[in-house]
Amino acid sequence: MRHRKPPAENDTDTQQAAAPAEVSAIGQLSSGDPADLRQKTQASIAETERGLKGINRRLNDQEQKTAEHIREFIKQAKAALASGDVDGASTLAAKAKVLLTELQQ
Repeated sequence: MRHRKPPAENDTDTQQAAAPAEVSAIGQLSSGDPADLRQKTQASIAETERGLKGINRRLNDQEQKTAEHIREFIKQAKAALASGDVDGASTLAAKAKVLLTELQQ
């Protein structure tokens, strides 16, 4: 019975061939279809704007600052969408939504 010598562990050709070719060195940048993310981001922005406008009580100084931050995040998210930065817009819209949730409590 003959035993084959296992391949050397430092064989870089074998290691490179084993790595999937479709995965880039920096990984996956976005999940899902950009058009789908764009629509979800636009919907999130609209929902956050409606939520902010729906607050009917008087806001204290800190809450007014939070509302201004929300408006600024929404403004930046819209600008990011307009420039084609869907991932950035999504992040900004998510930040605005988190702040709105805090403000509504």
